[in-house]
Amino acid sequence: MNQVRIDATADELQLLEALWAMASASHELVDTGVLPGRALVSTWSDIFRAWRGDAPTLEALQVLRNTLGQLARRRIIIESAMSDYEPDAVIDVKLLSDDSAGTDNVRVLVNVSGYAPLILKAQPAR
Repeated sequence: MNQVRIDATADELQLLEALWAMASASHELVDTGVLPGRALVSTWSDIFRAWRGDAPTLEALQVLRNTLGQLARRRIIIESAMSDYEPDAVIDVKLLSDDSAGTDNVRVLVNVSGYAPLILKAQPAR
């Protein structure tokens, strides 16, 4: 059987778990590769609350933004005999602006790969 995983820190995996839960609740499917993924539009604060369970400080929001950026750079690793496999990103993040100048980024669009539940299931117990 093919093993699906990413090389990520414990914080990144916890964030992926929170993002998948939030995106699953939205029921919005998005084409992220072989398996359909989920999309969510949320605020930084709501994502932080889902991840850590409490209200964020400014410093905590900076940690979230950095962790989200690191997770967006992670590629899905499928350990199989497929020689032509091109690794996909586990998430795609876009900042949404509420003003015409594009300076007020109050919402975040996150597309989460359909591989996320398989990745989370394959990780060692946390």
